[in-house]
Amino acid sequence: MSAKHPNFLFIITDQHRADHLGCYGNDIVKTPHMDSLAEKGLTFDKFYVASPTCTPNRATLATGRMPSATGVTTNGFPLPLDTVTLMDLLASAGYRTALMGKAHLQYMTDRTVRPETFAVTTSGEAPPENLSQALRRRIDGKEYQNELRSVWDKNPKRGVALPYYGFQEAKIALFHGDRVGGDYSAWLSERHSDPDALRGPENSLSNTKNIRAPQAWQTRVPEELYPTTWVTELTIDCLERYAKDPDKPFFIQCGYTDPHHPFTPPGKYWDMYDPNDIPVPISLGAQHTDPPPFIRNLKTMLEDGTA
Repeated sequence: MSAKHPNFLFIITDQHRADHLGCYGNDIVKTPHMDSLAEKGLTFDKFYVASPTCTPNRATLATGRMPSATGVTTNGFPLPLDTVTLMDLLASAGYRTALMGKAHLQYMTDRTVRPETFAVTTSGEAPPENLSQALRRRIDGKEYQNELRSVWDKNPKRGVALPYYGFQEAKIALFHGDRVGGDYSAWLSERHSDPDALRGPENSLSNTKNIRAPQAWQTRVPEELYPTTWVTELTIDCLERYAKDPDKPFFIQCGYTDPHHPFTPPGKYWDMYDPNDIPVPISLGAQHTDPPPFIRNLKTMLEDGTA
């Protein structure tokens, strides 16, 4: 590595609040490694997301462009494959680029977002679908199924088409908790004879104590087989491989799927904290008469069991 071409290790966690880190003032949650990085580096106290949802933010991180510019304004709408990303630019400059873990730049579920066509006036007619958007671009072909769970479930060893948004190598993680799929499922199957018997609330351990959250259970997946361990081991292996050629710089994205719900911390992490010691926000249980559309839709999905 040289000062002109520094190496990059981009570690990203999912739905991880800043106030749940020791370096940001939390004196209950133990985050010693992140606290150490913060002490030796730089922290931000005014760092804002581009959108309240996942894929739009990840597209912004990959491109440096706002959702209104990328066209990725919500989950269920992928980043167009012809988009120039940071990883593309680094690769063109001689960097090795790798993704280990979650990307979420494409569809994960079959519930996709299709922009509706509409007429300008009540007496007019909507344009044909191929002219309904500013660009003649299809975003629903097989090339946009690299992160589709239903496709991966049929073939856990399928892999993603490379290069993937500028990543020259990639191991993909889909979803969260102990239900992670993608390349992780194939890895888990090689290490356990019946991985399906470990995952999901139907296979959870019984000693849940006073945990009553609908999306929290004590997983049977041991720590050494949990998705967090998989992402960590992949990243370490990648670092060690790249270190053998120190004159060639690298960019590695280490994408963890936790602490996004469902909450299924393995082993000793399940009861590391007493829920009674955790302060809750004053808004807990509040009845919002007119919530934003995303919150309203989520509440509806929770009520009908589809969330």
